[in-house]
Amino acid sequence: MWATVRETLMPAELSVPARGTRPRNRRALITAAAVELFARVGFSGVAMSDIARSVNVAPSALYRHFPGKTELFVAAARATLSPFAEHLAAASDTPLDRLVVELGALAATHRTAGVLWQREARLLPAEVRREVRADLRAVARLLAERIRRERPGLDAERADLLAWSALAAMASASFHRLKGPETVLPAVLLRIVHTGFGEPAGAAVEPVATGVAPHSRRERILRAASVLFADRGYPAVTIDDVGEAAGISGPSVYHHFAGKQELLLAALDRGDEWLWMELGTALAAARDESDALHRLLDSYVRLASRRSEMVAVVLGELRDLPAAEVHRARQSQHDYVTEWTELLRAVRPELDAVAARTEVQAALMVVTAGAQTPHLVRRPGFGREVRAVAEAVLLPS
Repeated sequence: MWATVRETLMPAELSVPARGTRPRNRRALITAAAVELFARVGFSGVAMSDIARSVNVAPSALYRHFPGKTELFVAAARATLSPFAEHLAAASDTPLDRLVVELGALAATHRTAGVLWQREARLLPAEVRREVRADLRAVARLLAERIRRERPGLDAERADLLAWSALAAMASASFHRLKGPETVLPAVLLRIVHTGFGEPAGAAVEPVATGVAPHSRRERILRAASVLFADRGYPAVTIDDVGEAAGISGPSVYHHFAGKQELLLAALDRGDEWLWMELGTALAAARDESDALHRLLDSYVRLASRRSEMVAVVLGELRDLPAAEVHRARQSQHDYVTEWTELLRAVRPELDAVAARTEVQAALMVVTAGAQTPHLVRRPGFGREVRAVAEAVLLPS
């Protein structure tokens, strides 16, 4: 079921061979190159010829091992999951605390993994996406079983949430370039697997089960586009898809937006402004930095739970924008996380800037990934419980 650990990125063992040679580990070389390129450029931006060039072979050599790019992506995704699956399977007698510390170290070493699990896999055809997701569920199930073994009073659903939250925190290292996650992630994972589910300090933040469609045609188009971009990825969505989802003809979309890229920019701006508006509201209503951090966590859980597509677009759909827009969006994201980081440092002054930012990234990913995992977000009490996990990451008792 699992790719071997040798198929993950290990530069010392998987050096690029001279052209014309036939190394015995060619499949592993190809898979390793695919992992790096898919993580850095994205599934839609990588061609088989790019991967062939990176391992110094003709494209035809790739097709001897993989029928196409989709199959190669599946192999790459499995290769990034395999160290975690194999470690969990082999450590059945390892105490939970030691196990999660080891998993944190693995996540810090294999920092490309989360991008493939959390972002790029959704660009696959639905049936292939389910195949990759099944591998991720298997890892989560192994971890949930270990958590319940050492916390027998915890019910299966909460153990499952903690397992998925730990995977999300490990994946967070893929989405930033901060140094030293190996010193922060293990402690974060320990807090996650030992999260208590008493009454959190913040307000109840349950997702809304139903909603009412907007009347404005422009707003319907924008909401439909956001959902489709989040679910399938920008490159896979057509204007006709957007029109159909909005209940109008595809060409009618052009009465409101000049094209698909303008739609993406509007969706990004909407999500970005919503995040900043919620942050500003939390700061304005707060008594102090601790209260502000609790209020901000409440608002982020509400937004991610109710409008997960908006958060997904803000975090994942930048590569198809002009360079100036990419820079603007990334700067806004950086500044937003900085606000969280400075609040956290005011509450926990023992943290340096890098450690605080790493913890913030992990907590945000716990909420974001949880809200984008259908079987989690549909559960009664999801908002309150995922908030308790994120609070445990940021504010250990």
